[in-house]
Amino acid sequence: MRSLGKNVSALLLLRRIVVVLASLGLIACTSSSGEPVKPLPEGQGGGGGGAALDYPDGPYGTVAGATIPNYVFPGYARPAEGADEGERRDLFTADFYNPTGDGVFDAGSPYGEGTAKPKALMLNVSALWCGPCKEEAKDVLPEEYSKHGPNGLEILVVIVDGAEQGVLATFDDLELWIDAFSVDYPAGIDPKAQLGAVFDANSFPGNMIIDTTTMRIVEVIAGKPGDSFWLKLEDLL
Repeated sequence: MRSLGKNVSALLLLRRIVVVLASLGLIACTSSSGEPVKPLPEGQGGGGGGAALDYPDGPYGTVAGATIPNYVFPGYARPAEGADEGERRDLFTADFYNPTGDGVFDAGSPYGEGTAKPKALMLNVSALWCGPCKEEAKDVLPEEYSKHGPNGLEILVVIVDGAEQGVLATFDDLELWIDAFSVDYPAGIDPKAQLGAVFDANSFPGNMIIDTTTMRIVEVIAGKPGDSFWLKLEDLL
């Protein structure tokens, strides 16, 4: 019995280590289809989105100065062109990696073959129940996307919760959000709660600026962005 107890304790410890490493992007996680997603992607990740063989080294993390892991979010690459079951795909953060600063998306990319890759990626984390998230989606993001999109900004919105706090968002929730705010930038959900350790409920909306030439995080804030956030974004563009 003592030996069995030691084995159980060892398995629990190993499981805890695996969970921590996965949250940091140091080992493979899985996509919605069950396929492994590696922090250092091999080949074309995200359905031809252009995930490079030489995805930047870590340290991986979710704080300013860290390299963002190659997260995967099931969703829509261009929801304005269709947000139905046939358009659903896995969106990888590595899809937006643009080491030269002037890369374009490959043939067959859901983001548009030959379309310029972004110079900066804004990751927006929101929830259906969150009032400030809705205000940002309605009044802030469309204006900033219209202003900075032509200069190299891409926005990736991830809906983490549905109408109730702590209840993970579904595709139905995502489509409600897309319709309500006429979203025309990539949008997905987070069924594995990958961002749960980054932004808790009191932090929504969460916003992150990523330099796509390095995939390094430039800024992370809780709440709607202020002037300093947009100035840092403009510096990348």
